[in-house]
Amino acid sequence: MVFFQECYKLSESLQDVIFRSDRHDCESKKWKSQVDQSRRRADDAEEQARLLQQQLTPVESLTLELMKTQSVNQQLRDQIRVLESRCEQGRHIRLPSWSARRERERGLVHVMQRLQADLVNEHNTSEEHRARAQDWEHVCKTESVRSAELKGLLDRATHLLREQKDAAEQKFLSLQAVVRRQEEHIFDLYRRLEERDDTLRRLRASGSNSIEQLRATRVPSEIRSFDSSLSDIYVPRDLICGLSPNELRSSEEEVGIDLEET
Repeated sequence: MVFFQECYKLSESLQDVIFRSDRHDCESKKWKSQVDQSRRRADDAEEQARLLQQQLTPVESLTLELMKTQSVNQQLRDQIRVLESRCEQGRHIRLPSWSARRERERGLVHVMQRLQADLVNEHNTSEEHRARAQDWEHVCKTESVRSAELKGLLDRATHLLREQKDAAEQKFLSLQAVVRRQEEHIFDLYRRLEERDDTLRRLRASGSNSIEQLRATRVPSEIRSFDSSLSDIYVPRDLICGLSPNELRSSEEEVGIDLEET
């Protein structure tokens, strides 16, 4: 009976280690899934920052267009001042004939009217561009602030995700090491169970002397005092050593009969 009690303890320890190994595998898969989700969120944040940067491009083109319009307006003002100075000078110059003078004045008036109309049109266009530039400048400032905020959030999220990734990798490596040690312990328990089964078979064949040796046999202390963080998990006795309840009871009865006969 002592032998079977030790077998029960070994089997319970074995089932405990197998359960612990399965749970560690599930935890490692969960950490891997969290790392993948964190990477996808970081990629989405980077893509949003890139789209905001593309929206700022039209503002720069409007600014260049406004500068060109202002340059054209300045040229037109210079031309008007030159023509006005020529008109003032022409009043004091005596022309060969009155008709030629009148014709020249009409031409100058026509040119001045055309230049003034062009100046008004350019001024209206400039004002329109200036208003649009102000609107875009406001939008640009708003988007710049938002972009800076998103960049800060992205940096913090990237740092946090990097820390979570490192922690998950360390957790995964630790779980791998624990599972590896538990697998080695499982193999050792299987080997010891096989040795005990061989000893039991030899006892049945050899008689009383071997039974006395079995009684003197002690289970190694590292198995009897199996130390595990999950040692309190219940394992049904029906699963011990892979035997059904009937087979386990019949084995106990056979060993008891052999001991009585001896």
